[in-house]
Amino acid sequence: MKKYLLLLLVFITVSFDSQKPEAYDSGEWFKFRIHYGFVNAGYATLEIKDAVRDGKKVYHAIGKGYTVGMSRFFFKVDDTYESYFDKVTNKPYQFVRKIDEGGYTKNQEGFLTRM
Repeated sequence: MKKYLLLLLVFITVSFDSQKPEAYDSGEWFKFRIHYGFVNAGYATLEIKDAVRDGKKVYHAIGKGYTVGMSRFFFKVDDTYESYFDKVTNKPYQFVRKIDEGGYTKNQEGFLTRM
């Protein structure tokens, strides 16, 4: 009898797992401080938003990195990375990259092929 109760308890506990399979959702964000000891060098952020591209609901991931203070005097960084990916399949849809690192500027936008 104890074996059946234990088996029933394990079955009930495991079968009602309600965690979402995604590791992210709209509205989530985080921010990193880049530093060398007590000197702040810059910040990097990542944010997930809802968007619509070509009539499809997609996630819009925006990553930014930039230097601050005296670090900007030595090496200026002002980067933006944006990605769009499908909400249902999580496949990448489009990317946008705007980079400005120490006077070297590169902008790129493109669509990724579907698999």
